Amino acid sequence: YKEEGLRARLGALGEATLGAKVVLDDDGLLPIPTFIKGAPPSDTMYETYLLRLIVMASVALDNLFVCELRAALEALGDPTKTVVADRGVRIYGRGEGALLLTITRAPVKSRARMLNKLESADDHRDEPVPRPKCNVDTVRAGIVVEDAGMMAAVLEAIGAHVGRFLRSKNAFREDAQVSYGYRAFLGNLQLESGLSCRIVTSPSL
Repeated sequence: YKEEGLRARLGALGEATLGAKVVLDDDGLLPIPTFIKGAPPSDTMYETYLLRLIVMASVALDNLFVCELRAALEALGDPTKTVVADRGVRIYGRGEGALLLTITRAPVKSRARMLNKLESADDHRDEPVPRPKCNVDTVRAGIVVEDAGMMAAVLEAIGAHVGRFLRSKNAFREDAQVSYGYRAFLGNLQLESGLSCRIVTSPSL
């Protein structure tokens, strides 16, 4: 971090969305039903049902998200050299074909993990109902960028072709809190899926 001067090189990334507040019922994100099986948002059962809805929507979008990431980032290298193995996609550059970056799939956030957050005062326990809407990182992937100089280009490609950044956490900043020396850039996107859904919002009789 110090030897490569990463604070100066990467510390300003994501300034516009640093620490922004995002919840799933924000405009353009996940449609949240007014009622679920007759239960209003203030009802405990509503939150139980909403957790399942979030997981189902996340599973439906998971493959699309990784495909969109791959398409956006392959343009930075040579798509003919891309290697797909297990849960990873390795993208290589043009010419001699050095490794540029690796996309690693992460499992969709589980219902059990979201339930744990509902019980934690450090997470969602005291948030306004319905609290599960605070889970905005349920479809996930990690990207390892080999050259720090490409970070800005990687973020620009993602923002332009996958979805605009809504919130960011940048642990390369000088004032960032880090654990065990681990530094990374985390971003939440508005994924433009092109998919639609029909949700019946009237209470059941």
